[in-house]
Amino acid sequence: MEKNYELVAEASAKVQEALNEAAGIGIKAIKPEMNEDRVKGIIDIVSGKGKYDDVAYMLGEPIVNFLQSVVDEAIRANADFQYKAGLNPKIRRTSTRKCCEWCDKLAGLYDYEMVSDTGNDVFRRHKNCRCIVEYEPGNGKRQNVHTKQWSKNRKSGIIKAKEQKEIRIESPEEKEKRIKSENGLEFISQIASHPKILNSYSPERLKRELENKGYTIKPLARGSLKGVSFEEGGGFKVNFGGDGVFQYHPEKKSHHGGDYYKISTGEGGTKRYDISGEEKTD
Repeated sequence: MEKNYELVAEASAKVQEALNEAAGIGIKAIKPEMNEDRVKGIIDIVSGKGKYDDVAYMLGEPIVNFLQSVVDEAIRANADFQYKAGLNPKIRRTSTRKCCEWCDKLAGLYDYEMVSDTGNDVFRRHKNCRCIVEYEPGNGKRQNVHTKQWSKNRKSGIIKAKEQKEIRIESPEEKEKRIKSENGLEFISQIASHPKILNSYSPERLKRELENKGYTIKPLARGSLKGVSFEEGGGFKVNFGGDGVFQYHPEKKSHHGGDYYKISTGEGGTKRYDISGEEKTD
C-alpha cells in the first residue's frame, strides 16, 4: 500500500506541476501525505488471517477507495497551498446520482475557504463512491481531481450555500467508526461481500452481534410484518455503508421459501440468501 501511495502521490504531484504551468500559475505542486489511519485500518483486518478467502474482500474496493483518497488529498493540499498564496480556488463536487442521499447533499461549488478544515466531508468518500471532485483555481478553468483534465467554466456560477457544521475533534470511537465505514470494514459490509459468513450465525446470535457492534436495529418497514419487533416474531433491518440495507425475514409469512436475509446496495442491487448464506433464486 505504501508503494501504491508513492506511485499515485508522485504522479499527482507531477501532473499538478504541469497543470499549474499550463494554467499560468507559478506555484510549485504539493505532494499529499499518506493517511496512515486508513492504511492501518486495512492492515489490521488483513493481518492474522490464515486464508486468502478471509481477506479477499479487502483487496478490491477498499484499496481502490484508498487510492482515490490519495488523489482527493492531492487536490486538497494543492488548493490549500494556493489559497494561502493569495489565490481564490474553488472546489466543485458532483454526485453521480447513483450513489446515496449523503453524496447528493454534498454536491455543489464551494469557495475553498469554506471547506478548508481538515477532514471536511466534501473531500470524503465512502465505499463504492464515484463522486467527481474538481478544483477551480479561479481563472475560468477547472480541474477534475481524478482525471486531471481541465475544462472551460462557461458560467461564473453562484456558490451553492452550505451550512458548515461546527468543527469538533472526533472521539476515538467516532474515528474508528468512520475509518471502518470509509474502507468497507464494517461487519455488514463484510457479510455483503462474503455472505457465507451468515452460516456461522443464527438470526438471534447475528442480531446480538450487530447490537454489540453498535448498529441500530429496526423492525421491517414493509410487508405483513411491518413494525413487528424481532422478539414478537418479526424480522429486523439495519442500514450500512451509506446506501446499504440488511434485512432478516423470518419463515412466518415469507414468500421466498422460509426465513431469509436480504442485502440491498446501490452497486450490487438486491439479493436474498438462506440461513446458510446460499443465494436464493426464487
